[in-house]
Amino acid sequence: MLLETRTKPGNVRHLIYGLNPLVSLLRQHGADVETMLAAARIPPGALADPDYKLSPAQELSFTERALAQLDQPDLGLRLGPRYHLSAYGMLGLAVMTSSNLVEAFGVLFRNILMTWTYMHWSLRTENGVAIIALGKQRDLGGCHQYMIDRGLAASYTIAAEALGKRLPLLEAMTPAFAAVRESRRARRFVGVSMALGLHNPNLVPEGAGRDYKASRY
Repeated sequence: MLLETRTKPGNVRHLIYGLNPLVSLLRQHGADVETMLAAARIPPGALADPDYKLSPAQELSFTERALAQLDQPDLGLRLGPRYHLSAYGMLGLAVMTSSNLVEAFGVLFRNILMTWTYMHWSLRTENGVAIIALGKQRDLGGCHQYMIDRGLAASYTIAAEALGKRLPLLEAMTPAFAAVRESRRARRFVGVSMALGLHNPNLVPEGAGRDYKASRY
């Protein structure tokens, strides 16, 4: 089964409170956030305005400055889990009340413009494995890898909170299961950057029992 976003969020304006996890981390490291906001042409007091929307130029400019300031290559993976369903308001509630993972991400994908992404998203379920893939829909400059990592990490948090339980992450380098018949109920969760080539038929093992064949990864 394949779900994917149908809209193009490349030039959408995002509510500024989507920057809160990044701003909080900057303050913890003693960064001059106000100067960085001004350099990105974000007006004073914007952080306190829940209705203020950032242009892509403002958001990407500020994020690039933050990445340079923090100099943490894994920053997206660290901040993604801070994007809890509660941050998405009514959309988060709708996702949380979904009966299964496919339904949850279907709600999210239909309303992707209410999130903080410039990506095309897809979810494929195969053999009990949920595979999330992201691809950029605009030039993201120096923010590209950060936003891929942040999105993948956030998608795991969204899935776990929607189902009310932690999903075990599949270790792509250590195939630990054989293929089973198709199921709508995911038992493993995988976040994938399509640029890495980590997708079927490369990712998921084939066959079962004596016919088991490990994936390439």
